[in-house]
Amino acid sequence: MIDTLNETIASKIKSLRKQKGWTQSELASHVGTSQRAIVRLEKGETEPNVATLKKIALAFGLKLSIEFEDKTASKRPSCEHDLPGLQMSVNSVKETMKETISMLLNR
Repeated sequence: MIDTLNETIASKIKSLRKQKGWTQSELASHVGTSQRAIVRLEKGETEPNVATLKKIALAFGLKLSIEFEDKTASKRPSCEHDLPGLQMSVNSVKETMKETISMLLNR
């Protein structure tokens, strides 16, 4: 889990840095750390602490936001991907209702 988190953070930091057109040294200067520390962060080699993440966010003019998510939520299919299955279910219910109504009327 931590490796994936580190990779996500690393990717985000690198992406933001490139959007600003900054070198790793320039980001390090804005954050108040070494260029080597930024290299290690961008490679996912280190697990940044919250204070460092706050400094990085501030350097980019952003606010740090941390979210906690339900682990089971990611296992559920998203609505967009489940639409074909939902449509099949609706059609099945419609057919069942038609059959039931037909049976009741023909009694």
